[in-house]
Amino acid sequence: MQTLIPKLAYKYLPVSIYGGTTTISGSQTVAQILQNEFAISDFSTWKGVTIENLGNDNIIVNNAVILTPKGCLKLSASSPSEVTITSQQPTVISTLLEFGVEPVNAYAITITNSESDPTPTPFQQLLTLNLQGIISSPSQLLNLKFYQDINHNTPLYAWIMSYTSDLSTVYIWVSIPSGIPASSSITIYMQVTNTNQYPYTGISPYYNSQYDNGQNVFLAYFNGYTPLSDFYTPNKLTTTTVNGVQAILINGGCCNLGFVYTAKPIPYQPLMVLSYAIDLGNQPGGLTADNGIAGLTNGTDTSSLDAISVNMGCNSTFFSMDYFENGSEYRCNNSQGAPVSELVYGQLQFNENSWSGSISPTFGSGGYSGSLDFNPLSGSSQLYLGVIGGVNSGAQWQTAYIWMFASAYPPNGVMPSNSQPQKVTVYIA
Repeated sequence: MQTLIPKLAYKYLPVSIYGGTTTISGSQTVAQILQNEFAISDFSTWKGVTIENLGNDNIIVNNAVILTPKGCLKLSASSPSEVTITSQQPTVISTLLEFGVEPVNAYAITITNSESDPTPTPFQQLLTLNLQGIISSPSQLLNLKFYQDINHNTPLYAWIMSYTSDLSTVYIWVSIPSGIPASSSITIYMQVTNTNQYPYTGISPYYNSQYDNGQNVFLAYFNGYTPLSDFYTPNKLTTTTVNGVQAILINGGCCNLGFVYTAKPIPYQPLMVLSYAIDLGNQPGGLTADNGIAGLTNGTDTSSLDAISVNMGCNSTFFSMDYFENGSEYRCNNSQGAPVSELVYGQLQFNENSWSGSISPTFGSGGYSGSLDFNPLSGSSQLYLGVIGGVNSGAQWQTAYIWMFASAYPPNGVMPSNSQPQKVTVYIA
């Protein structure tokens, strides 16, 4: 007997009516037949049954209807336990079972962790998707909804970071609560709906601050609308607008510890940090002032501070690496390029043995990068988003931050890869 089990984890369930044959003797309910003969016990989407007598003797349905040989009867009932079949002799019957299901088009995305170590849990997975032919406009991006299972029982939080106008490249971060095992793949599912799916699906405030759900996705996150009281700074922290988008702005030349986002400490673990920021170059020192673009600290006390940061302006360069170790600062490591006043992506990551970083005008390409073979944060109990630099009255802080986040460090520094979305039809009860 081939039977549709509601919410069965198959990629393709082509119809909602399945059937088969069995032999009955005596009196049994359809529920008993399904349970005893076919181990089916989930009747939550049951709609009805069609019974055909394939034997040579009469059978009786619900102690009232006589079904003669070759006769056929269709019944609707709220439960298969309400349908009783009685036969005096062993008789072969055919049952055609009907379940109420709804076909839904979804897209399967396979994520592969090729490393011999599992990801942390939860894990913030970066998806690089080509959505051409799946949606027709960037205005539909917030209509996407991601699920961990094919039955759409477990929605996932997702944050759209950036996209090209033709949707050929869309970067989306998805939080996967159970992570990805070592040397294996998982499949998640993307549905295109007709309505905005916030707060499960959100977007960078650079595009729409009303639907920014970064705090649901990342280990720590702030944007230009985060209350200033959530930060510690010995300098001056305000807000400004960049390309019409509100941003956190740091000014002043008091201290090399720029700011610390104290509202969300992260238990010590290897991390990755990404920011979208601009060195405005409009204060004393201009683009020659050493300003942090993205970073981490282990606190606010500079006398014992440990911190790492990727910076612009140090020695009049586009990129450098600054760090504090036990209260002492070391600046301008791996300095490269010429500084600019434009929005850039600042990225850094560390493990137990080293840390590295980059600054680029386009995510994933261009810019400059470097690494150092030690970990100044080792031994810290907790970490915070923050930045450090090298400032004074003649070379001041002058950087604005659209957003910054911390995510789990991928296995051996290698982000699991993803397939492009493959269309599947799913039947959801």
